Amino acid sequence: MRRFGISERGRRAGRGGAVVLAVLALVVGCAQIPGTSPVKEVGPISEEDDGLGQVDFLPSGPQRGATQDEILKGFIQAQVSPQGDYQVAREFLASRFQSRWNPDASVTVDTGSDRDYIALGADQKQLTLTPVAFVDADGTYQRAESSTGIQQRYSFVRQKGQWRISKAPAGVIIDSSRFSNVFAQHALYFFSPDLAHLVPDLRWFPNAPASVQTRVVKELVQGPAKWLTGAYVSAFPQGSQLTSDSVTVTGGEADVDLNSTAGAADAVTLARMRLQLSESLASVAGITDVRISIEGVQRSVADTVSPQPVQDPDVDTNALVLRGGRFGLVSGSGVAEIPGVSSKVEALDARAATLSADHGTAAVLGPDAAWAVRAGADDPVKVDDRQHLVAPTLDPAGYVWSASSSAPDDLVVLGPTGSPSALTATWTDARSLVDIAMSRDGTRLAALVRTDDSTDLMVAGVVRTSSGRPENVSAPVDLGAVSGGTATSIAWLDDLTVAALATAADGDSSVMVQTVGGDATTAPGPSKGVSIGPVGAAPGYWVLTSGGSLQWPRGTGWQQRADGVQFIGQQLGKPE
Repeated sequence: MRRFGISERGRRAGRGGAVVLAVLALVVGCAQIPGTSPVKEVGPISEEDDGLGQVDFLPSGPQRGATQDEILKGFIQAQVSPQGDYQVAREFLASRFQSRWNPDASVTVDTGSDRDYIALGADQKQLTLTPVAFVDADGTYQRAESSTGIQQRYSFVRQKGQWRISKAPAGVIIDSSRFSNVFAQHALYFFSPDLAHLVPDLRWFPNAPASVQTRVVKELVQGPAKWLTGAYVSAFPQGSQLTSDSVTVTGGEADVDLNSTAGAADAVTLARMRLQLSESLASVAGITDVRISIEGVQRSVADTVSPQPVQDPDVDTNALVLRGGRFGLVSGSGVAEIPGVSSKVEALDARAATLSADHGTAAVLGPDAAWAVRAGADDPVKVDDRQHLVAPTLDPAGYVWSASSSAPDDLVVLGPTGSPSALTATWTDARSLVDIAMSRDGTRLAALVRTDDSTDLMVAGVVRTSSGRPENVSAPVDLGAVSGGTATSIAWLDDLTVAALATAADGDSSVMVQTVGGDATTAPGPSKGVSIGPVGAAPGYWVLTSGGSLQWPRGTGWQQRADGVQFIGQQLGKPE
């Protein structure tokens, strides 16, 4: 496992997904926009990289004599530039409306290719667009669940003889081809309830160098996204706030000035707050250190947290498998057993298994039940004997989680002691369940859920007590449908990424890699893939075929690592 202190924060400074800096000028029209022709967008005319990892679009402001259509299209196009608090976009607004328009309320990411503008009267227009994704006011990203068009209305008024927009929806519209240049992803860091793990909450903020660090800190202090409430905790006391509307950076050091509520925290809590700030600001270019002040007075804060929380645990570079009746890690041409665990798993005629980070516990699916196998116990313990069980999963606190395909919302959980208990999930529009997988930090439960129309990847927060005992499962976030055929298996690749395997009727498989809080990419898989598992090396996953061939991508194809494999298991980490 990797443990991180503040001194190591620079190792992931690029994790926020910043893109290569270029200054990209977008020229809308020439000196004068003709009143009888539509606005034409001319491609980039200059590009410059100064290494700060940001693309700036420079659109034109309104032209004299522009029509309502041209003003509206110019306003939408200018929203690709957040510089100066969307200064250029505000030029298209009536003077009384300029300060009232709130671009930070939301983002609608659309295709950009089929925007339809129609007149609703002498001074109103309606824009219809096809959504791809949405970003909430707190920076939370979610793919659009439907491609059905959405409408937005705009009103116009003449101001000094020129058309200006007097009423517009809050938020901005950006086409998908430019979104990742205008907005960058930033992982805000919180703690698991037992403070044992540092966990990410991905947000998207505009690429505006003068304000991005302020957005990061403001949202961090506000707490985790709503769907993660209870699954994540923050060291910042409730009621903590910035004392001003900006976080200044001097010589690479960000000065975070907090109110007296935050200042009431003890030394250990302040150190945890500083760790959250340091890791969350690591994705902001130019920031190398963080200073905490309270009401303008700098505080002395420890550089380390003890014990240091675990962040993004690694798994073994060898696959966990059942091969030739032997359970363990692939080693050369054989299988290396897990002491105290392998023989017990083998005796259960296992069909699937998840192994704990310390290799002392396994959640196992047998022919007719789910079991908990523990190295220090004499016999496995039955967790669940319902019909149609999916492969059980495991969390870092040693709880085995079991679910039935035919009862998708009804979970059975068994801890290291005691008897099984019931928890309820609320998978959206669930008709059946295909697979479940717990994140390696135990804060989120992923599921493949069959609905009437598709098989969707969903993730829900796991609410726990400070001791790690699960209490409930939050309402899930639907990350969208898995394409490419019948979805069969999922695996966590790291603390922000889940991979899903799907196989088409012709045997061709595909791997969808979904960022939790971001978008997905899909790549071809091997022929007749049936399940996917993690590996502690790029690209992060193995795929098992129906013929028992364990493969991973190499170059433009797939290479076999082992044959005769009966199943590939999941891993929560590896022993230190």
